[in-house]
Parts: sequence; C-alpha cells; structure tokens
Amino acid sequence: MPILTRFGLSRYGCCEDLTRKMDRVLTIPNPRKFVCSAWTDLEKLVNAINGRCCIE
Repeated sequence: MPILTRFGLSRYGCCEDLTRKMDRVLTIPNPRKFVCSAWTDLEKLVNAINGRCCIE
C-alpha cells in the first residue's frame, strides 16, 4: 500500500475469489483496473466499485 500511494493510478489483479476481500482491496488509492477471477461474485464487485474503475 505505501508504494501504491506514490503513483497516480493503480490496478489490482488476482486469480482467487476476492468476494470476501473486496472491501480491503478497494482501499487501494486511485484504482484504474480491477482484475477478478471467475469465482468472484461479479454483482457484489460491481456494486462495491460503483463506477470507480474498470473490471476485467
């Protein structure tokens, strides 16, 4: 997190189910892209992101 705060935009990607970790991951400052696995609950992710970044 300290490194990510030094840059303008950031992206996060992971191949695991992030449904229960979304709130923590979305504290990353200035998100540009969020790469989620097929196991992540997409509806919950869309609602949590609320248009702040792109989902891949």
